[in-house]
Amino acid sequence: MIRKGLFILLIATALLFAAGCVSEQPDAPPQTPAPPVSLHMFDATNDGGSYTFEPGEIIRITLAENPTTGYSWDMAVPAGLTLKRDEFIAPDTELAGAPGTHVWEFEAGAPGTYIVEGKYLRPWEADAEPAETFTLTIIVEAATEPTSRVLEVDETNNGGMIGFDTGMQFRITLAENPTTGYSWDMTIPEGLTLVSDEFIAPDTELMGAPGTHVWLIQGDKPGEYVVDGKYIRPWEADGEPADTFTLEVMVG
Repeated sequence: MIRKGLFILLIATALLFAAGCVSEQPDAPPQTPAPPVSLHMFDATNDGGSYTFEPGEIIRITLAENPTTGYSWDMAVPAGLTLKRDEFIAPDTELAGAPGTHVWEFEAGAPGTYIVEGKYLRPWEADAEPAETFTLTIIVEAATEPTSRVLEVDETNNGGMIGFDTGMQFRITLAENPTTGYSWDMTIPEGLTLVSDEFIAPDTELMGAPGTHVWLIQGDKPGEYVVDGKYIRPWEADGEPADTFTLEVMVG
């Protein structure tokens, strides 16, 4: 009888343990922060440029920096822009003296025109001229419809990069003069969709005046892409292009 009682007790204990396991709820997975509504990335190729944004958009500036030389960037951020990130990223190499990068992120605030100014200097050399400077003019306009906003790109962005959310569009506008036989051959990688491709004739009757070529492109899939353009005469298969255009595109 004692053995039978112990057997019943063990079964009852096992059932209670199983019930406790079933009723216990698993921990909820951690919430991943939502990406910014729109991230616009700039580097040294954008020095001196002027760009328009809406309140709440994020502007990222990335510049080379080498503290081993004693130089570092002193970046002045005007009121109206909120500094969200200020970080030096060490080089991914063990090579002595290799430069790293400095990254700043700002959030556009109240409408207005702001100038971000950077000086690359040795802090202890108070009266010395900076070895390098960087200036970016930021124009913040009142919000309209963020989803329909088109990012404008032209020859000043050649060799640079842009970034934005999936589904947004950017427009590339470049000078083109078919009277010389040259035209742009633009390569759009998979993951980006060419919405329109149009040549606009010059608004003049002057012979030989150049027009403009405009491409409207949409980012359909997150990823990193490179848009390449060559300004060529199509019949000169082996000829070097008279001009080139490259743009790195990051879709979030």
